[in-house]
Amino acid sequence: MERDRDSSMARKSIGPQRWLDRTEYIRLIQESLHRLGYSGIAGKLEQQSGIEMQPDFASRFQRAVSSGDWQAATDLLPRLVTGAAAEREAKFIILRQKYTEMVDASDQVAALECLRHELAPLCADRRELHQLAVMLLSPRELSAGAEEDLTARQRAKVLEQIQRLTKPSTVVPEGRLELLVEQALGMQLAGSVFYHGGPVSFSLFKDLSMGPEQLPSRTMQVLEVHRNEVWHLQFSHNGRMIASGGKDCWVVIWELDSTWKWVHKHTLQGQEQEVTHVSWSPDDTMLLVCCDGGRCILWDTATGRLLKTLQRHVACTVAGAWLPDGKRLVTASHDARTIIWNTDGEVVSIIKDLPVNDLAVSADGKYMLRLSSGILKVQQLPDGAEVEVLDADATSLCLSGDDVLLDTKSNSIDLWSLENVRRRLERSAGAGDAGRSPREDEPEKSSFNAIANFHRPPPLLDRKYVIRSCFGGLGNEFVASGSADCQVFIWHRKTQEMLQVLHGHLGVINAVAWNPVYPHMMASASDDCTVRVWVAEAAAACSG
Repeated sequence: MERDRDSSMARKSIGPQRWLDRTEYIRLIQESLHRLGYSGIAGKLEQQSGIEMQPDFASRFQRAVSSGDWQAATDLLPRLVTGAAAEREAKFIILRQKYTEMVDASDQVAALECLRHELAPLCADRRELHQLAVMLLSPRELSAGAEEDLTARQRAKVLEQIQRLTKPSTVVPEGRLELLVEQALGMQLAGSVFYHGGPVSFSLFKDLSMGPEQLPSRTMQVLEVHRNEVWHLQFSHNGRMIASGGKDCWVVIWELDSTWKWVHKHTLQGQEQEVTHVSWSPDDTMLLVCCDGGRCILWDTATGRLLKTLQRHVACTVAGAWLPDGKRLVTASHDARTIIWNTDGEVVSIIKDLPVNDLAVSADGKYMLRLSSGILKVQQLPDGAEVEVLDADATSLCLSGDDVLLDTKSNSIDLWSLENVRRRLERSAGAGDAGRSPREDEPEKSSFNAIANFHRPPPLLDRKYVIRSCFGGLGNEFVASGSADCQVFIWHRKTQEMLQVLHGHLGVINAVAWNPVYPHMMASASDDCTVRVWVAEAAAACSG
């Protein structure tokens, strides 16, 4: 046993892969013990191992900075840093902190002396020197407690900045061992395709393990009020309501109660036309309903009262969207008109160009996307430049940031990045030439090809349906979609790996929606007349 211990102490590298320098590892353990308040144990480790955590002059330097002994700190710099340039920079960092504390203490005479005779000779940046001088003219007003706390944080920052300039291995970085452990845990987390935000309980005794239990795959509740096919649904922005509509001309609103049960809130029956699309206002107080006959209706979601009927379209209104101000909204139709309204029901503007199959507005309200046959139009709002992206052979879209999902007629979902389109529009607007044709040096249409594809299995019946997919998870790490074969599919956005196939519906699943607030919850709308709410097993276990 003694021979094994001696052999271990003689090795320079440790660990299964022999990647860890034994001396550095022991020094990190010593530093960690000191930070945890076990200085006595750290001293015994140093004594028994014969390995010093760091030279005495390095410890004296840290104490000097922490206590504000600036002369002692600058005197020790030649032993800490390599080269005249590094020493000059480190000295400036120390003296700048000295000056800042003098200003905060209202010692203007000493501060001015430091600025003129100590800082000025070291500062090559005239602008920074000017900013330091301005501090003297406009000192901060701090309470005694706040000043003490700020000073401690600033001195710690000085040590951190000088750490970058010290000779390698001279000073042990503060908290380095904990940082390395957290980096390793972060890599485990990043490697889990099932993680999608929220707090995680780590153990240092085993690797992180996450599986399908993190995804919404268990039926939480089946919502049954509709009397015919359900074509669309959407969660409210606060995550606590669901609106759904479909072939029965009804819109049903459900609300999540304090026991985590979805309860029926309203059935809105004033449409008199089949419902194609529902959209919540930014504050969730209103619901925009689009109908197959061209009618659009605004509802009060608290009372279920009809607020306005919008009637300018003469064909199926396929989609609607709100602008971020909550005072304007957009509707699009097969009648080749896209209309911007205000909430009083007044038309703000009309775009007449092409029949639209789907519509989306960016979260910041700067861009509008319209999908037509083979074309995706991206327009800068309110009426700026426009870019046509060809070969967009899709029936519906879902927008998230610069990324858009396009449900294609070939039973796949394409993920496109619109970053190049957005940049082109910004350049066009900046040049004051809205609406112009792209220059020859602009990216070709191939720049807008799909960056990822998510494939559903071929349907059993060769029939065409409009399926609305969505992004999901706290950071939109997933893509979810329904199908003609009564299944919900979930893929990982980056790897395109299919993670889950959900069963339960008895008809075509026309739309899915992921809860924007509770990332372990999703809902689906089906031709079987139901809305099915799904929840992750992990979340269900936590909620009881």
